[in-house]
Amino acid sequence: MLVVVNYQTSDLALNLCRSVAACRATDELGVLIVDNGSGADSARQLRDGLPDSLGADVLACENLGYFGAARRAQEWLLERGLDPDWMILSNADIEIRDPSFFETLACQSTQSGVLAPAINAPGIRADQNPYMVRRPSLARMRAYKWIYGHRVTGTLYELLGHARGRLGGYRERPASPARAIYAPHGSFLIFSRRYWKLPDAFAHEPFLFGEEISVAECARRHGLLVAYEPGLAVHHVGHASVGMWPSVSKLTWLEAATRYCADRYFR
Repeated sequence: MLVVVNYQTSDLALNLCRSVAACRATDELGVLIVDNGSGADSARQLRDGLPDSLGADVLACENLGYFGAARRAQEWLLERGLDPDWMILSNADIEIRDPSFFETLACQSTQSGVLAPAINAPGIRADQNPYMVRRPSLARMRAYKWIYGHRVTGTLYELLGHARGRLGGYRERPASPARAIYAPHGSFLIFSRRYWKLPDAFAHEPFLFGEEISVAECARRHGLLVAYEPGLAVHHVGHASVGMWPSVSKLTWLEAATRYCADRYFR
């Protein structure tokens, strides 16, 4: 099951669905687009534009945020008695260019809790995964909390991070091997049945950001493996929902998310 969270980016969501329809082994793949507060026109555009070959549904709702949409998708699956081996949670600004992606996924062990695929982003030759290889220290989480607790330092940190990523894109970096990691990148998350059916699978209160930490901590709490698997690869168009520039709203969400994760998981 592929769950696409859309917020006013119907063109990108449809582009993702078209890329999925071009893949092999999608006959039994279900697709659910959670249309987050985009309005009736958006839901209609999505329904009209979906590839005929793809079994897809559109669920229009208020803007629930990223994991709010994930919780709604989980409820939708359980209400219908659906029990897929994998639930993929994706931003709209993703493309799947490998036609064998779902064949490769079908060969993965469902004993893993969460799979982190290779995520290629424009301007950055390095993979966005692994997002975090090791669990951060208490001091590091407190530092994030302080940085994002102040508008000026939060803005500077975001701009420096963006510049570092862009400059780093000019350097080839060695491929990273498959292995256990702490946290996967949130733009494209692959959850096994052992994870997505957990009552607290998507128990993340902030509206946006920090979901990676909550996923890592939930898997850790239940003894499930988070695994980086570069044999699975997607392409990230990049930051379509919130943009690259650290707006007031984005900084507010980041501050709330870092405070939540630091206070809840790192005492």
